[in-house]
Amino acid sequence: MEAAIILLLPSATCNLRQFAGSREGVGKGSASIENIRNVTTLLQEIDAINSKDDSDVILVVATNHVEQLDKAILSRSKNGTIAIDNPKKVEREQLIIGFMNSYQCAEDINSKSLAEQTTEFSVRDIETMFSTAVQILIDPDKNEAPTLTMSALEEAITRIRLGEVTRQLTASDREHSARHEAGHAIIHFYTDTPRVLEKITILPRANNGGYNLFLLKEEIAFISKDHLYNMMMVMMGGMIAETLDGENKITTGVAQDLEEAMKIAKQLVSMGFYPKQIKPYFYSLKERDVANYSEAKKQELEEKAAAYLDKALIEAKGIFNAHQDEWKALTQALIERSTLTGNEAKAVIDSVANKESTSISKVKTL
Repeated sequence: MEAAIILLLPSATCNLRQFAGSREGVGKGSASIENIRNVTTLLQEIDAINSKDDSDVILVVATNHVEQLDKAILSRSKNGTIAIDNPKKVEREQLIIGFMNSYQCAEDINSKSLAEQTTEFSVRDIETMFSTAVQILIDPDKNEAPTLTMSALEEAITRIRLGEVTRQLTASDREHSARHEAGHAIIHFYTDTPRVLEKITILPRANNGGYNLFLLKEEIAFISKDHLYNMMMVMMGGMIAETLDGENKITTGVAQDLEEAMKIAKQLVSMGFYPKQIKPYFYSLKERDVANYSEAKKQELEEKAAAYLDKALIEAKGIFNAHQDEWKALTQALIERSTLTGNEAKAVIDSVANKESTSISKVKTL
């Protein structure tokens, strides 16, 4: 007798806490009681199946948010969990082409380019990209589906990653944001990282006053120590630009950058790396492990990570100071145009660098 396969696929719009009941909410009202009932019922069903060695029922549960499932559910599984990676670039392009067949699309849509811009997107994210593009273009006065365009799909990608444009900046804030974001970009273009600059903008989204959108050059499984270190330097670029007129000019905008840089520094230290030396020590960065560290060990981790930050800051300043003319040109371009693609930003930088190179050559010839 063939086994019956039961596939449970919670809707992406469904609250998984209500479907599978995370116990974090216990004691917080009627919703928590309902969660517990859901969990109990599901566990009873799984137990009934597992109690029969010759059971002809296979229960498969799929979710994008396994971290929200109650651990008791996962422990009932005989065969554990199977992690399915997000689609690779070739697979994303095939999915995009498939979705395009369901919509009226303009001829300018480039499926290969969209696949490159959707690194780390799940199938659900790609589906959302198309539905969001429809919402961007839809005309409430017309009872017809809009024709999707490349620009609408690219805006949809940005909204999925960073949210919608939330507000307009004042002239002074635009200049400040441009200086900050150009600082990141300059360090990026003059260091070797596994990422490519897809877009740089001073249009604020969510809690960001502007941003550099970096994507992996290729879908790699590992990132080297040098690449991590250089990524940390890129995070310092905005702060360096802000301090050009004095350290008192630093704003709250650098807080998130420093937080991300500190995470990378701690990651390097946890791997056993330390400036000028490698030692066979290991720090787990999992919150439950760090919570059990002694105060001395926590202090040691913080100090070693801070030493990495200091080293990265000094090197990043050297790069920034050597390319201030390029930074000024990129800042001005952002003030004027608000948003630049990675290629447009590189063209601005290259135009200044090439002029300087030509001037040096003429001096040497004379």
